[in-house]
Amino acid sequence: MNVLKMLQNVEGAATACVVATDALTPGSAQLLPKAFPSAEIVDGEELLRRARRIKTGDEIDAIRAAVRVAEGALAATEAALVPGISGRQLTGVFMEAMASAGITTPATQDVAWVASREQPWQRANRDAPVAEGDLVAIDASVVCDGYLGELGRTYPVGGAVAVHAELLAEWDGLWDRLIAACQPGATAQRPARRLRRRGSTTTPDADRAWARARVRPPARGARAAAHRARAASRTGHGFSP
Repeated sequence: MNVLKMLQNVEGAATACVVATDALTPGSAQLLPKAFPSAEIVDGEELLRRARRIKTGDEIDAIRAAVRVAEGALAATEAALVPGISGRQLTGVFMEAMASAGITTPATQDVAWVASREQPWQRANRDAPVAEGDLVAIDASVVCDGYLGELGRTYPVGGAVAVHAELLAEWDGLWDRLIAACQPGATAQRPARRLRRRGSTTTPDADRAWARARVRPPARGARAAAHRARAASRTGHGFSP
Protein backbone atom coordinates (compact mmCIF):
# COMPACT_ATOMS: atom_id res chain seq x y z
CA MET A 1 0.00 0.00 0.00
CA ASN A 2 2.95 2.35 0.48
CA VAL A 3 3.76 2.00 -3.22
CA LEU A 4 0.14 2.76 -4.10
CA LYS A 5 0.13 5.92 -2.01
CA MET A 6 3.42 7.02 -3.55
CA LEU A 7 2.02 6.59 -7.06
CA GLN A 8 -1.22 8.35 -6.17
CA ASN A 9 0.82 11.32 -4.97
CA VAL A 10 2.48 11.73 -8.38
CA GLU A 11 1.32 15.03 -9.87
CA GLY A 12 -1.48 14.40 -12.36
CA ALA A 13 -2.00 10.76 -11.33
CA ALA A 14 -5.75 11.15 -10.89
CA THR A 15 -6.29 12.67 -14.35
CA ALA A 16 -3.58 11.02 -16.47
CA CYS A 17 -4.97 9.57 -19.72
CA VAL A 18 -2.13 7.19 -20.60
CA VAL A 19 0.50 5.46 -18.43
CA ALA A 20 3.28 3.50 -20.11
CA THR A 21 5.33 0.80 -18.41
CA ASP A 22 8.18 -1.42 -19.57
CA ALA A 23 7.35 -4.26 -17.16
CA LEU A 24 4.17 -5.47 -15.54
CA THR A 25 3.82 -8.15 -12.89
CA PRO A 26 0.37 -9.52 -11.95
CA GLY A 27 0.48 -7.42 -8.80
CA SER A 28 1.38 -4.29 -10.73
CA ALA A 29 -1.46 -4.95 -13.16
CA GLN A 30 -3.87 -4.63 -10.25
CA LEU A 31 -2.02 -1.73 -8.64
CA LEU A 32 -1.63 0.69 -11.55
CA PRO A 33 -5.36 1.13 -12.33
CA LYS A 34 -5.89 2.11 -8.69
CA ALA A 35 -3.03 4.60 -8.80
CA PHE A 36 -4.06 6.04 -12.19
CA PRO A 37 -7.84 5.55 -12.33
CA SER A 38 -8.42 7.49 -15.57
CA ALA A 39 -5.45 6.15 -17.51
CA GLU A 40 -5.02 3.49 -20.16
CA ILE A 41 -2.03 1.28 -19.30
CA VAL A 42 0.11 0.73 -22.41
CA ASP A 43 3.38 -0.98 -23.33
CA GLY A 44 6.17 1.58 -23.05
CA GLU A 45 9.15 -0.71 -23.45
CA GLU A 46 10.19 0.48 -26.90
CA LEU A 47 9.91 4.14 -25.88
CA LEU A 48 11.96 3.59 -22.73
CA ARG A 49 14.48 1.45 -24.59
CA ARG A 50 15.17 4.35 -26.97
CA ALA A 51 15.38 6.82 -24.09
CA ARG A 52 17.83 4.64 -22.15
CA ARG A 53 20.06 3.80 -25.08
CA ILE A 54 21.92 7.12 -25.00
CA LYS A 55 23.39 8.13 -21.64
CA THR A 56 23.97 11.71 -20.54
CA GLY A 57 27.13 12.75 -18.74
CA ASP A 58 25.26 12.83 -15.43
CA GLU A 59 23.95 9.32 -16.03
CA ILE A 60 27.43 8.00 -16.76
CA ASP A 61 28.66 9.58 -13.52
CA ALA A 62 25.79 7.88 -11.66
CA ILE A 63 26.66 4.50 -13.21
CA ARG A 64 30.32 4.94 -12.29
CA ALA A 65 29.33 5.79 -8.73
CA ALA A 66 27.33 2.55 -8.56
CA VAL A 67 30.29 0.60 -9.94
CA ARG A 68 32.60 2.09 -7.30
CA VAL A 69 30.29 0.85 -4.56
CA ALA A 70 30.15 -2.58 -6.19
CA GLU A 71 33.95 -2.67 -6.48
CA GLY A 72 34.39 -1.82 -2.79
CA ALA A 73 31.88 -4.44 -1.67
CA LEU A 74 33.46 -6.99 -4.02
CA ALA A 75 36.90 -6.32 -2.53
CA ALA A 76 35.52 -6.88 0.98
CA THR A 77 33.90 -10.13 -0.13
CA GLU A 78 37.11 -11.35 -1.76
CA ALA A 79 39.06 -10.59 1.42
CA ALA A 80 36.60 -12.72 3.43
CA LEU A 81 36.85 -15.68 1.05
CA VAL A 82 38.71 -18.31 3.06
CA PRO A 83 38.09 -22.04 3.55
CA GLY A 84 35.25 -22.59 6.03
CA ILE A 85 33.05 -19.64 5.10
CA SER A 86 29.74 -20.30 3.33
CA GLY A 87 28.20 -18.65 0.29
CA ARG A 88 25.46 -17.19 2.49
CA GLN A 89 28.06 -15.65 4.82
CA LEU A 90 29.92 -14.15 1.87
CA THR A 91 26.65 -12.60 0.72
CA GLY A 92 26.33 -11.07 4.19
CA VAL A 93 29.84 -9.60 3.93
CA PHE A 94 28.93 -8.02 0.60
CA MET A 95 25.67 -6.58 1.93
CA GLU A 96 27.41 -5.09 4.96
CA ALA A 97 30.12 -3.46 2.84
CA MET A 98 27.51 -2.12 0.44
CA ALA A 99 25.44 -0.67 3.29
CA SER A 100 28.57 0.92 4.80
CA ALA A 101 28.95 2.82 1.52
CA GLY A 102 25.42 4.18 1.90
CA ILE A 103 23.63 1.81 -0.50
CA THR A 104 21.06 -0.71 0.72
CA THR A 105 19.71 -2.08 -2.56
CA PRO A 106 21.52 -5.03 -4.15
CA ALA A 107 20.58 -6.08 -7.67
CA THR A 108 20.41 -9.71 -6.54
CA GLN A 109 19.86 -11.41 -3.21
CA ASP A 110 22.33 -14.24 -3.86
CA VAL A 111 25.68 -12.52 -4.23
CA ALA A 112 27.97 -15.52 -3.75
CA TRP A 113 27.60 -19.13 -4.74
CA VAL A 114 29.90 -22.12 -4.75
CA ALA A 115 30.21 -24.20 -7.90
CA SER A 116 29.33 -27.87 -7.58
CA ARG A 117 32.33 -30.16 -7.83
CA GLU A 118 30.25 -32.72 -9.70
CA GLN A 119 28.61 -30.19 -12.06
CA PRO A 120 30.97 -27.18 -12.14
CA TRP A 121 28.49 -25.03 -14.08
CA GLN A 122 25.85 -25.47 -11.40
CA ARG A 123 25.41 -24.20 -7.86
CA ALA A 124 26.23 -26.20 -4.75
CA ASN A 125 24.64 -25.79 -1.31
CA ARG A 126 25.06 -22.13 -0.33
CA ASP A 127 25.18 -23.04 3.38
CA ALA A 128 28.03 -25.54 2.99
CA PRO A 129 31.49 -24.25 3.94
CA VAL A 130 33.84 -23.68 1.03
CA ALA A 131 36.95 -25.80 0.80
CA GLU A 132 40.38 -25.49 -0.75
CA GLY A 133 40.06 -25.71 -4.53
CA ASP A 134 36.37 -24.74 -4.73
CA LEU A 135 35.24 -22.20 -7.29
CA VAL A 136 33.19 -19.34 -5.84
CA ALA A 137 31.28 -16.98 -8.13
CA ILE A 138 30.54 -13.45 -6.92
CA ASP A 139 27.80 -11.32 -8.53
CA ALA A 140 28.64 -7.87 -7.20
CA SER A 141 25.61 -5.83 -8.26
CA VAL A 142 24.21 -2.73 -6.58
CA VAL A 143 21.50 -0.22 -7.45
CA CYS A 144 22.59 3.33 -6.63
CA ASP A 145 20.19 6.23 -7.28
CA GLY A 146 18.35 4.08 -9.80
CA TYR A 147 21.46 2.99 -11.73
CA LEU A 148 23.05 -0.43 -11.75
CA GLY A 149 26.72 -1.12 -11.08
CA GLU A 150 27.52 -4.76 -11.77
CA LEU A 151 30.70 -6.82 -11.63
CA GLY A 152 31.19 -10.57 -11.81
CA ARG A 153 34.16 -12.60 -10.60
CA THR A 154 34.91 -16.27 -10.06
CA TYR A 155 37.59 -17.11 -7.49
CA PRO A 156 39.40 -20.41 -6.90
CA VAL A 157 39.63 -20.85 -3.13
CA GLY A 158 43.27 -21.06 -2.14
CA GLY A 159 44.39 -19.80 -5.54
CA ALA A 160 44.20 -23.25 -7.16
CA VAL A 161 43.95 -21.89 -10.70
CA ALA A 162 45.74 -24.84 -12.34
CA VAL A 163 43.09 -27.24 -11.02
CA HIS A 164 40.45 -25.44 -13.07
CA ALA A 165 42.50 -24.71 -16.19
CA GLU A 166 40.28 -26.84 -18.45
CA LEU A 167 37.10 -25.26 -17.08
CA LEU A 168 38.49 -21.75 -17.49
CA ALA A 169 39.53 -22.55 -21.07
CA GLU A 170 35.99 -23.72 -21.79
CA TRP A 171 34.64 -20.47 -20.33
CA ASP A 172 36.93 -18.48 -22.64
CA GLY A 173 35.56 -20.51 -25.53
CA LEU A 174 32.00 -19.64 -24.52
CA TRP A 175 32.90 -15.96 -24.47
CA ASP A 176 34.46 -16.22 -27.93
CA ARG A 177 31.31 -17.83 -29.36
CA LEU A 178 29.04 -15.36 -27.61
CA ILE A 179 30.93 -12.34 -28.96
CA ALA A 180 31.11 -13.87 -32.44
CA ALA A 181 27.31 -14.20 -32.42
CA CYS A 182 26.79 -10.50 -31.66
CA GLN A 183 26.39 -9.29 -35.23
CA PRO A 184 24.02 -6.70 -36.75
CA GLY A 185 20.72 -8.39 -37.54
CA ALA A 186 21.22 -11.29 -35.12
CA THR A 187 18.63 -11.93 -32.41
CA ALA A 188 19.14 -12.73 -28.74
CA GLN A 189 18.26 -16.35 -29.54
CA ARG A 190 21.37 -16.83 -31.65
CA PRO A 191 23.98 -16.38 -28.86
CA ALA A 192 21.73 -18.40 -26.55
CA ARG A 193 21.75 -21.29 -29.00
CA ARG A 194 25.53 -21.08 -29.31
CA LEU A 195 25.95 -21.35 -25.55
CA ARG A 196 23.50 -24.22 -25.26
CA ARG A 197 25.39 -26.28 -27.83
CA ARG A 198 27.60 -27.25 -24.91
CA GLY A 199 24.67 -29.06 -23.31
CA SER A 200 24.80 -28.51 -19.55
CA THR A 201 27.24 -25.61 -19.69
CA THR A 202 24.65 -22.95 -18.89
CA THR A 203 23.57 -22.41 -15.31
CA PRO A 204 19.92 -22.10 -14.22
CA ASP A 205 20.55 -18.40 -13.63
CA ALA A 206 21.85 -18.00 -17.19
CA ASP A 207 18.84 -19.85 -18.55
CA ARG A 208 16.51 -17.48 -16.73
CA ALA A 209 18.45 -14.49 -18.04
CA TRP A 210 18.12 -15.74 -21.62
CA ALA A 211 14.44 -16.42 -21.08
CA ARG A 212 13.96 -12.78 -20.08
CA ALA A 213 15.91 -11.48 -23.08
CA ARG A 214 13.89 -9.80 -25.81
CA VAL A 215 14.38 -11.14 -29.31
CA ARG A 216 15.76 -7.98 -30.88
CA PRO A 217 18.69 -7.48 -33.25
CA PRO A 218 21.73 -5.80 -31.66
CA ALA A 219 22.69 -2.40 -33.00
CA ARG A 220 25.73 -1.91 -35.19
CA GLY A 221 28.82 -1.75 -33.03
CA ALA A 222 27.45 -4.38 -30.65
CA ARG A 223 30.42 -6.63 -31.33
CA ALA A 224 32.85 -3.89 -30.33
CA ALA A 225 30.77 -3.21 -27.23
CA ALA A 226 30.90 -6.90 -26.36
CA HIS A 227 34.69 -6.87 -26.66
CA ARG A 228 34.83 -3.85 -24.35
CA ALA A 229 32.57 -5.60 -21.87
CA ARG A 230 34.78 -8.67 -21.93
CA ALA A 231 37.88 -6.58 -21.31
CA ALA A 232 36.09 -4.77 -18.48
CA SER A 233 35.12 -8.06 -16.85
CA ARG A 234 38.76 -9.12 -16.79
CA THR A 235 40.27 -5.87 -15.55
CA GLY A 236 37.71 -5.23 -12.85
CA HIS A 237 36.14 -2.14 -14.34
CA GLY A 238 32.79 -2.09 -16.02
CA PHE A 239 29.28 -0.84 -15.73
CA SER A 240 25.85 -1.89 -16.82
CA PRO A 241 23.31 0.69 -18.03
